Amino acid sequence: MKKAIFETDFKLDEIKPEIGKTYPIFGVLNDLEISGSRIQARINSNIVADLIVTDDAQIKVLVSRIFDTGIFFVEIKEISEDGIVKGFCSTIIFGKKQVLEC
Repeated sequence: MKKAIFETDFKLDEIKPEIGKTYPIFGVLNDLEISGSRIQARINSNIVADLIVTDDAQIKVLVSRIFDTGIFFVEIKEISEDGIVKGFCSTIIFGKKQVLEC
């Protein structure tokens, strides 16, 4: 059984994200900047994504999930020379909360 695990052909390829394409990104919601109806999320400290949120309840959920992991579907709009990615986040999937609130 041990031998079979080590004989698998598991490979990890590095890709360069392309502008205009949407990618699922596993990461941490580091920060939210809320300015009127404009919301920007900082993901993994190097991705800045605009969000469209129309409901105050959704904003409260986002604020409560800062520093939680999730999958962020981000359409890439710009990649700076220092590695900062700017884009539009269309969907966020958070997992089950790991902390009990008292």
